[in-house]
Amino acid sequence: MGVTLVSEPGSWLLDVPLTKYELLASVDDAFAALARELGAVEAEAGDAAPPGGGWSVADHLAHLAGWEALELARVEGRSGALEVLAMQVESLRRRVRRGPCARAAWNRLKEAHRRLLRAV
Repeated sequence: MGVTLVSEPGSWLLDVPLTKYELLASVDDAFAALARELGAVEAEAGDAAPPGGGWSVADHLAHLAGWEALELARVEGRSGALEVLAMQVESLRRRVRRGPCARAAWNRLKEAHRRLLRAV
């Protein structure tokens, strides 16, 4: 089975046909690189918002976990409506108060990622 990554001109993606194995290996390499970067982040720093405002590391991880869950729903043939609703609820919750901690967000992302790769 071949997969073609479609990109915009100037994008970092290449229009190169990939086998399923090559695609999964590429995704695995990128996820491992993310894990290495997160290993260098102190737990407290991951939970804190940047000095100028914006998203914390935990916020980004929760966002990625939501998208992984949505893609899993699509791979499984579901609409993803529940996952989209969950992302909206999470977004509203984060506007009201900070959380969850980076470790919990990372664990949710790892589980969603594991399930997505197994389903692909």
